[in-house]
Amino acid sequence: MKNIAISTITLITLALLAPAAEPEAKPEAKPAAEMPNGDAAKQLEKKAIGYWAPDTEALVKFYIEKMGMPEEESQAVTEKFSKITFHVELGKVHVYSEQGVAVVAYEILAADKAAGSLKVRAISPDPADKKQELELLIKDQQITVMGGKDQPPFLLKKIDEAEFLKRKAAVPANRAGG
Repeated sequence: MKNIAISTITLITLALLAPAAEPEAKPEAKPAAEMPNGDAAKQLEKKAIGYWAPDTEALVKFYIEKMGMPEEESQAVTEKFSKITFHVELGKVHVYSEQGVAVVAYEILAADKAAGSLKVRAISPDPADKKQELELLIKDQQITVMGGKDQPPFLLKKIDEAEFLKRKAAVPANRAGG
């Protein structure tokens, strides 16, 4: 029988990494200042800049309560999520995981400052790749990533640089994802 938790993690990882771009890929979006709600987009994007990791406690609770994951699988999920970290910069996200490093460029599609919502499209340099649209709900020290109604939300918590460097050091240096 297939492990529910591991298959869920795989789906989330694929959704986040599917349009993996080259490290120097640049989004083709208009600058946030040229968007109708550009100031809101810039402010929300600025909140997302930094280091992030899966909020394992919240994710495990969600999978148990909402997706029916058996509690005995929680340790495996916690271990898997503890090996993922994100570094968000303007226009791109570096994803560090057991598979290596992937860099995904993004463009901002819309922003709603009152809701803390930023809609983005992940961009691949390969035009044949499907562009993944995501909604980010940015609240204080947490980001909820939503990729569509068939995908569970992915919860991230802000981490400091020391924690980021510790997690990054655990990523295989000789592998690059994407």
